[in-house]
Amino acid sequence: MDAKVENKEEKTCECNECNCEEECKCDEECTCEKESKKEKKKDKYKKQIQELEEKIKGLKSSDIHELLFNEGINLNDVDNWKKRGIAIYKQNKEIVGYNKKENKNQVSYRSFLFEDFEIPIFSENFFKDINII
Repeated sequence: MDAKVENKEEKTCECNECNCEEECKCDEECTCEKESKKEKKKDKYKKQIQELEEKIKGLKSSDIHELLFNEGINLNDVDNWKKRGIAIYKQNKEIVGYNKKENKNQVSYRSFLFEDFEIPIFSENFFKDINII
């Protein structure tokens, strides 16, 4: 049992403070330390997002604009798709083809996905215009 303890002590050194099972490579940082640093960064980032969400929750859009302007961000200079997102929906396209059996042009409709980068502020008219309601 004492031999196992001695081997474990040989594997660790001053640079490997976490006492993990990995072999020490004195010039490199321990991988479990790197992982814990990544986790700390993620946790810090999540906490910042939660704090910001709490800060803007319930604010009017003019107050949010003012808050961002004080931080050096002018929302009037930001593209609409960055502020509102994009919309993807189906639209119909009219296709004129020739019907050989009847010897005449025939109109048919095909649906396709339409990407809208300039969506307006949502309203009932917007959804009626794109034939959703």
